[in-house]
Amino acid sequence: MELMLENVRCFAGRHIIPIKPLTILVGENSSGKSTLLAALSVMCRSGFPLYPEFNHSPYNLGSFQTVATHQGEKNGSAPTFSLGFNDETNATPRSVAATYLLHRGRVTLSELLIENPDGATALRLLHDADEYEVRVRRAGTNDWSAQGFRVPVSLPGVSREPGFHELFLSEFKKADSPSFDKEMVAWITLLSFFSKLELTSAVSLAPIRTKPKRTYEQIAEDHSPEGDHVPLLLARILGGGAGSKSEGALLMGLRRFGEESGLFKDIDIRNLGDQPNDPFQVMISVADRPANLLDVGYGVSQALPVVVESILAADNLLLLQQPEVHLHPKAQAALGSFFVDMVSHHDKRFVVETHSDYIVDRIRMEIANGKLPSDALLILYLERHGTETTVYPITVDSLGNLIGVPPTYREFFLREEMNLLTRGR
Repeated sequence: MELMLENVRCFAGRHIIPIKPLTILVGENSSGKSTLLAALSVMCRSGFPLYPEFNHSPYNLGSFQTVATHQGEKNGSAPTFSLGFNDETNATPRSVAATYLLHRGRVTLSELLIENPDGATALRLLHDADEYEVRVRRAGTNDWSAQGFRVPVSLPGVSREPGFHELFLSEFKKADSPSFDKEMVAWITLLSFFSKLELTSAVSLAPIRTKPKRTYEQIAEDHSPEGDHVPLLLARILGGGAGSKSEGALLMGLRRFGEESGLFKDIDIRNLGDQPNDPFQVMISVADRPANLLDVGYGVSQALPVVVESILAADNLLLLQQPEVHLHPKAQAALGSFFVDMVSHHDKRFVVETHSDYIVDRIRMEIANGKLPSDALLILYLERHGTETTVYPITVDSLGNLIGVPPTYREFFLREEMNLLTRGR
């Protein structure tokens, strides 16, 4: 899979960025790691490409002026920016490239190119008419339809509603295009224009996660990037006594990570009443005696959202920001082994922003030990020069040796280590 970013913040110009099942983002602060994750999140939401959500938690890219690359005091922001992807891992290979501009005071889709095995569809905003011009190309040809047809800018807003294609085709008929025929109608319907164009579904976790509590209420909560919902997930799965498949998988994964990281031996739920809605406590066994989550190391509460979401998330793609926060080196290394296990045995995919050399080195060791194919890992080293970022893809061989390493890569981790050793002096 490849991502395309053009004139998005510090990604000046056009960038084609590969993504593997386990992709690690490393680099200095403000080098573009969070921007890359945010762009991925945008393309993984159902509003893409028509109504992209640039400020969906935990990401906040701001307005058009803060998303488009700043070109200097004289030139201001770039007039357009683009997001897209080429995904050949899907059952139906496809590529999507969307360009946006500032139109009537808001970020608006300006151009769109969709390609799949059936052909291609191109859309272009007509500024004077507030309409999109649509052209099509059948597979196996280089000829676009001689005359495009037009649809109102507001029409694609019903793309997720039943009967959209019928409405879309009725607009096509109104255009009275000479290229309109039954074959064209069938082809457009087959393309499923504007249907399921997002890359995939994904789960994002923020770098600063929720603080532990002594007692939790049984209040239904949606997914929170800070992990506020995780204690309730634990209570529903571990506290119900149902012995479900999800309970077994969760307990096994938690115990294995707890043991390898040295953070805990077991985890349980203490219900403070007999009713389903009564409060509960999360109990952690570090030695022989269980203790309240609030009374054990802070790293436990910070690691739980990462581990629990990775195990339970139905979405295969997890976007993680600094999962190593508040974890000692042994626990950081254990996270590396955990990610390898999730990719190898549970078909999960990760894009992880990290400053931890321990995570990276443990993953390399696991590859050398044959627990993950070397081509499943990609390290993206982001280096900023002034206001622009360069992306260096670093691969590994079967022995875990790094290939394609720029000179400044090792310097970055040495600086991180020195900063850690001198912090607080």
